[in-house]
Amino acid sequence: MSDLQSASSGALWLVFIFAAILILNGSFAVEREEGGLEGILMTPVDRSILYFGKTTANLVFMFLVEAVVLIFVYQVLFSSIQPERFLTLIFIIFLGTIGVISVGTLFSAISANSRMREMMLPILLLPVIVPVLIASVKATDVILGGKGFGAILPWIKILVPFDIIYVSISSLVFEYVTEE
Repeated sequence: MSDLQSASSGALWLVFIFAAILILNGSFAVEREEGGLEGILMTPVDRSILYFGKTTANLVFMFLVEAVVLIFVYQVLFSSIQPERFLTLIFIIFLGTIGVISVGTLFSAISANSRMREMMLPILLLPVIVPVLIASVKATDVILGGKGFGAILPWIKILVPFDIIYVSISSLVFEYVTEE
């Protein structure tokens, strides 16, 4: 494996994390500036529905960014990857993105009302997503290295439980975070 391919997995996820922070910082910006969050919170629905709606919107934006990045990166760096490995890469990116965005939406709601919200979100988010980030980078590195699916399986076994934990806890805690 070349040094370029070895470094590209970390660089790819670095781009994804920066994009996620930008998307999440803007997630509650309109509601905060226009006072719409109070109106949304007054609706007679469970707050977890609001969380899943916001998370879904953030995921859609993030998947669009990832698709654009992957199109350009695939043309330059990954053109030698077989199609089945590329599909595995997309699966790993999907799992990693769910972990980052699910807990990121919660932290975005927490930091939305703080004075230094642009600084608060990365400070809260980055330490929490370390397991997801490490597993995603390592799995991406395994895919780019051409190793078999058995080498990716341990990283998938880390990503899936963390995704389930982050989505579950974030949806339960969102109700308390949005109370004032």
